[in-house]
Amino acid sequence: MEKNKPKIENIRITFSQEPDCCDNGEIQELEIYTEDGGGGVYYVIETERWAFDSIEELTALINKVKLRLEL
Repeated sequence: MEKNKPKIENIRITFSQEPDCCDNGEIQELEIYTEDGGGGVYYVIETERWAFDSIEELTALINKVKLRLEL
């Protein structure tokens, strides 16, 4: 990385979606954020419930966070 170039230290994004047919009818939220404990950035996922049909759907959301971190 270039010296004195600003960098994003952390990022937090909350995604939301309509309830699925098996939950209690509430909007589902998925929060993906980054932390750095000194050894480099890692990703954290928090949710009470997040339904998805394919692994690709979930990885696409993670990649959206990753792209913003790399700006």
